[in-house]
Amino acid sequence: MAPNAKVGIGGIGRGFLLPLLDKTFPKDVPITDMESRAIWTPLGIPMQLFGGMGERERTIVPRLDDDSGMFGMQFNVGLYYKDRVLEGSVENGVAGFAGQLNRPRGMEQNYRYLAEGAYNPKLTPKDFYEGYARRLFGEAAAPDMVKAFETLEANEEYLGWTQKRNFGCCGVIAEVAMAHNLYKQANPFDGPKDWNGFINSCHDLVQYYGRAAENLQRALDVMKAAAPKVAPHGQEELRYLMNKTESYRMHLETLVTVRKAYIALGEAFQMWNSKAIDRAELVRRLDASLAMFSEGRRMGRQTTEKFSEVIDHPSDMGVLYRANLFLVTGLELVEQTMQDIVNYHHGREYTKLVPWNKIYYEFPQFSPPW
Repeated sequence: MAPNAKVGIGGIGRGFLLPLLDKTFPKDVPITDMESRAIWTPLGIPMQLFGGMGERERTIVPRLDDDSGMFGMQFNVGLYYKDRVLEGSVENGVAGFAGQLNRPRGMEQNYRYLAEGAYNPKLTPKDFYEGYARRLFGEAAAPDMVKAFETLEANEEYLGWTQKRNFGCCGVIAEVAMAHNLYKQANPFDGPKDWNGFINSCHDLVQYYGRAAENLQRALDVMKAAAPKVAPHGQEELRYLMNKTESYRMHLETLVTVRKAYIALGEAFQMWNSKAIDRAELVRRLDASLAMFSEGRRMGRQTTEKFSEVIDHPSDMGVLYRANLFLVTGLELVEQTMQDIVNYHHGREYTKLVPWNKIYYEFPQFSPPW
């Protein structure tokens, strides 16, 4: 039907199909595939799957940023090194790479490493960051900034190179969505239903986010110590790095507080429903959980304000939009929902509608014209 059409094949996490595709299609059909141990191959990319294709052009798509963690900057240099994206490409005849990128600002270190590595495939993360820090911040500040970058790299790996999905590109964050699910229950005042999986994840993520926030603070402390030594041409970039590191730490601390509030709420109703506590104790525990939800709402606004202090690229505006939507408006709606439940158990007014339509759009029921 179209004998002159230019055809290419692209995959996402389908490296295992590459040998079969090579046998199936003519050699003038180029092939590319997105791969990462952070998502599909936890033991590392099997780069040999890209080999043995003769003259066929094939490329790899590294994930320059991860769409499940859009709030904090990401430091994936160590990921590419462990995945052997550079050396493995040379060994297996890969023509080059075209990275997946959702937002360019704050990801410069990732694609700079790959760009330099295209000319020096044996480039190590340490060698890269030493040169990167010297160029950006000057000779005097370079050792401190390398240490800061290495701390941020280690934190990225600790969070699985996906930041434990704490602020995804798409959809409502879980810390807000779970309150909406509770609001939609036929009777939310008797407590949440089927929350065991969510509460278990809360316990895990409180630990992960708490430790990650400590890692970020350590990196921030090193940056502050480096600040007097940073060359004039690096001052603006240092200000950006410090702002985004601090606001990301605040973001994780906000999520920890909200997750702890959910744990407290779930435990209160669980003990009440099993008759382990009386109503007075239930109300006391609900009051305590509401105080944590209120604190989380306050922290979410402070986090968003801190992030907004340094905006120098349109992609950060996209992050700021989602922060306003979820960390400000979303956590306000969470607090209002929990306030109604607490009011019910205090015998106060509890029938005020929570305006969840600020976040969730309810499609109107279709009515045929006849």
